[in-house]
Amino acid sequence: MLRISANDQRISLKIEEAIFNEKTVNQSIRVSENEKEKNLENLIIKNPSSTFYVRIKGNNLQLPGVTDGDLLVVDRKEEPGQNSMVIAIINGEMVLKRVGKHQNKLYLFSDNAEKPVEITDTMDFTIWGVVNFIIHKV
Repeated sequence: MLRISANDQRISLKIEEAIFNEKTVNQSIRVSENEKEKNLENLIIKNPSSTFYVRIKGNNLQLPGVTDGDLLVVDRKEEPGQNSMVIAIINGEMVLKRVGKHQNKLYLFSDNAEKPVEITDTMDFTIWGVVNFIIHKV
């Protein structure tokens, strides 16, 4: 299983355990005997009734690792944590940003040098969901 851990605001992947076993003679790959591991959705979805797939369109994205055509796995029930990637609706516009708190104020920001947007009471603001996984073709 892959574990994502944040270190110094960079994301690194560690292989925790193999979930596929390789057959020796014909080099075919067989999924682990554990029934839950046979279905990818069982590995990436915690709340099936509140999880959605969102396809990204456009090349003007400001978050690393997100590219045109990617599929986001978004949980609408999950509460965002500091630096969570979220889909938010701000004054009627849907955006993909990170969320953070500083001195009891809520901000949306990108990973580039763009100034964070402070969320105020005068804004129409909703966090639509938390992005848990990004699926893209390599």
